[in-house]
Amino acid sequence: MLQEPLFQKNILATIVRNFGFYLSYTNWFYYGLGIISTITVAVWLLKITKADKQTYLFANGYFPLNQHSAHIFAGIIYCFLTFGIYIINTFYQEASLFNNYDLMNVNNTSIFSTGVAAVCNMYRINPLNSFDTNIIYAITHNYQIINIYIIAKQALVLWLLYCFLSDIQVQRRLLIIGTLTLIPAFFWVNNIIFPEQNLLIFMLSGFIFLRKYTQKGLFRYLWLSVFFTVLAIYIKELAVIFYGALLIYCLLCYIYQEKINLSNIFRPWKLAHSFPFEFTTFLALGSFALFYLFTTLGIDDNVYVTMRRLSFSELFRLYIIEIMLTITGWLTFAKKIIYKEKFEGTIFNEGLLFAATGIILFLLFLLQISPGMSHSHKSYYAILCSTFSLVYTLRNLKSNKAIILFLTLIISISLIINYQNLSKENGKHYKEVAEFISSRLETSENITICIAKNAEENPWIYESWSSAYSYYFPNKNIIFKFDWLNQNYYTNMQTYRQYYLARKMTKISPKPPAEGDYYIAKKTSPKYEKDIKDIQNFNYQKVFENKIFEIYILNSMKEP
Repeated sequence: MLQEPLFQKNILATIVRNFGFYLSYTNWFYYGLGIISTITVAVWLLKITKADKQTYLFANGYFPLNQHSAHIFAGIIYCFLTFGIYIINTFYQEASLFNNYDLMNVNNTSIFSTGVAAVCNMYRINPLNSFDTNIIYAITHNYQIINIYIIAKQALVLWLLYCFLSDIQVQRRLLIIGTLTLIPAFFWVNNIIFPEQNLLIFMLSGFIFLRKYTQKGLFRYLWLSVFFTVLAIYIKELAVIFYGALLIYCLLCYIYQEKINLSNIFRPWKLAHSFPFEFTTFLALGSFALFYLFTTLGIDDNVYVTMRRLSFSELFRLYIIEIMLTITGWLTFAKKIIYKEKFEGTIFNEGLLFAATGIILFLLFLLQISPGMSHSHKSYYAILCSTFSLVYTLRNLKSNKAIILFLTLIISISLIINYQNLSKENGKHYKEVAEFISSRLETSENITICIAKNAEENPWIYESWSSAYSYYFPNKNIIFKFDWLNQNYYTNMQTYRQYYLARKMTKISPKPPAEGDYYIAKKTSPKYEKDIKDIQNFNYQKVFENKIFEIYILNSMKEP
């Protein structure tokens, strides 16, 4: 079985090749240049007309980490403890392609030899989704090294959040960061396939530069802010909902404050001059809207969405933490109104709660989806809701008793969910099957593997088996039998043959189980008994078993 070296050869040349493919695969690159040119001109026009600094966007105050107190020391220990748990969990996961189906699949293994493509099609618009994969896969295919990279990015996200919340007392910031690390939506972003880290890095960077613009009035900071906003939008489509909800809050707030009235509402340039942040963000969202309009199928006809839809009760269980955080945030907001507390920097205080609420409502009532397949029990789609709802509550909740009660409840439920999610990680069991096959290939160059018809929930997963085995056993003659292929024989076989000739998949056969095959059944499948009945005509022998799989060698057919 192939053992990955720590680092690849010809790293620089591979990076150049990967990005050459990335930039030339679609016309996205030229559209991206158009977007950057547009925002550059817009910011330049705002500069020469001396647009407003919008000093009211953020709360005043700055608390540097130069104080010495027991509370701050305890907060630092708390952050190191929770981040240490995150590190342990990340390294505990299977460090190979067998970690999950997305890594096993041919779409991922192809990146090793070509680079990642910008995704702009009728189902998804996230061309920046995995851009950094072009770099990290050029450096290494070793997933232990990649884990270090993932941990470093997670640390960067937390540091950026710490910087963004500089108007909050240090001990409260540390409390936010330590708790957020354990929230399931944040805790399980621990693999190269998840773009949520990049999303938060770009979004928080944009907010930090926007704060610098409001403080110093330098338009290069405004340009950097909208630049990172554009990057965030094209990393993950849900960012559009977040920024869109934030703009809606801004509009409502300004109408209430009479900053927008009949004298300027029908004068777009006057509005742009008074509200440069909202204007440039609107341009960024407008660019996505145009792209979306002419590229995708929408939501109802989108296979990516329809395959991942759940019932409301399932969604409620999946996003329970986010729902609790959102409700707590709005209860805190109500308390501020009832007790007539000061609303300072409301755009990036209440506005972020409003935007976070937009995310969870969109997921629950419009998209109605989970991440699907091997990640269906994870709530990272709602990471923006988790992050900014928690930030709002801990920023504005004053009572220490209420904070202790709130954190005890959230942390306890988070730990329970994280433990349950850990028990659902099956990567190590898939790796054990591969190691067993590897032991048989030590004495034979050929092997035929028949995976039970009902072992996996989707044909795409069966294909992932073939892709991963082709990668780890490049010089072996492995045949995978997928009996269900008879339902669509010619189309699939033609595609699979092309992948086989390109050395991206093993040989694939639509034939039923036969003498000499290794038959793999999945004990956790609802139709496990039916899969075993499919080989009742053989004299078979169990040769391997782990927590979820059984492997049988099919001997001679039974006498009729």
